[in-house]
Amino acid sequence: MVPNVPNELAGLWQPKMVLKRDAFSAIERGEFLGPAGPVDAVLRRIDGVPWWASPIARLLLKREARALRIAGPLGVAPPLLHAGRRCLVRGFLHGVAMHVAKPVSEAGYFRAARTALYALHRAGVCHNDLAKEQNWLRGPHGEAYMTDFQLAARLRRGSWLYRIAAYEDLRHLLKHKRRYAPEALTAMERRVVERKSLITRIWMATGKRVYLRITRGLRIEDREGGGIRASRDLPAVLAQIRQYPGVRDAEIIQCPKADGIWLYAFAEASGVEESALHDDIERSLGANAAPEFIQIAEALPRNASGAIRTDLLALIPYNQIDDIDRLPLDPGDRRIVASLLANRKEYGFGPRHSRDAPALAACLRSHAGVRDAVVLSFPHQRLFTGLYAFVETDDVEEAELRDFLNINAANRRPPDFIQLVAALPRGNHGELRVDLLRDIVMNELDRIGAWSGPEHERKILADILANRKILRDL
Repeated sequence: MVPNVPNELAGLWQPKMVLKRDAFSAIERGEFLGPAGPVDAVLRRIDGVPWWASPIARLLLKREARALRIAGPLGVAPPLLHAGRRCLVRGFLHGVAMHVAKPVSEAGYFRAARTALYALHRAGVCHNDLAKEQNWLRGPHGEAYMTDFQLAARLRRGSWLYRIAAYEDLRHLLKHKRRYAPEALTAMERRVVERKSLITRIWMATGKRVYLRITRGLRIEDREGGGIRASRDLPAVLAQIRQYPGVRDAEIIQCPKADGIWLYAFAEASGVEESALHDDIERSLGANAAPEFIQIAEALPRNASGAIRTDLLALIPYNQIDDIDRLPLDPGDRRIVASLLANRKEYGFGPRHSRDAPALAACLRSHAGVRDAVVLSFPHQRLFTGLYAFVETDDVEEAELRDFLNINAANRRPPDFIQLVAALPRGNHGELRVDLLRDIVMNELDRIGAWSGPEHERKILADILANRKILRDL
């Protein structure tokens, strides 16, 4: 089992969510305590990889650290904050992956990307993995960044290998440009896209055919954990939603989990019930294809050409609310986004939140000794989504509640944590302050410390904080 925090980062790393896990590393987002204080960061750790993958994982970690030491100061990649034997911490870039942002007709973005790539090449570093759209980020103002430098190499400028690697980096960038902004391609760029290097042609004719035969036979696709769900289910679900009566348009955002992705669907519609739309998808495509989340909205944010702003939508299921606040939006888009945020599915990806949490809370409230209950999700290292229950009661024991759930909610996995409290925090009109409870679950104690509510509510909150469960990797 992977420990919650690597030993070499004890006291320096505060995890928030697991972004991805594969055989060679796990990637987390969180806060890193640097010399200037805590900063948003991303951790790549290899302390939990299988023994057979450990040599390759160490090699890839060293290559990434070496490349980031050069690329970070150039402003074209995340800064390297820590490089250890079994983990690496890089700064968090406020950007959206290309395959999510979809920079259609954004010639300025591709000019910025080419400038960034040239800066990297002048420093003698070739990325070697830019065919993946997720390794290109689009900043909030059209900036271009690169990420995931595990395959990067520092080569002698002017050498035969350097020229080939740099050419292939450029060719892959221009392939993305051809997809999203073909009208901006020059004649020279079109020739580069169409002309593969000799090494690439040999690989395409030999090794790649074997690779594709193996991966297709195993139903594996290299899409950053998305696999068959991203390539087959997502397009089919999107088409099914768009043809549903009353739906004007739709978009789907991929949300990562440990072994694949969740699908979060936004449907622009009026008079459409989420449950009816979900049932229609299950009938047509099967239960396994249906998205874990569907959010119905009167309007979705759009750019000047009328296309849906997927860069904005992606920030909502990822809970990157601070990034949305910093974006320069016009009043109309600001109102649309505010409505989406107000009705979004609560933090946490996966069916444990969308289906289990409400059902478990209702079951707990039905107990004769329980006055009220709230069940919230939190990022879990192994299960991806854990559940934390706050139960307002005077004389009921936790063991009794768990027995009650085992009998009355036998088809649901019980909460990972149950905290018994004498009172839950409430607003002026008696409504539960779920926002404060969520901050406790997510360990966002700085937000709670800044809350200036009534004295009795602060005392209730202090009692809950004093007895809260410690979120460990179960």
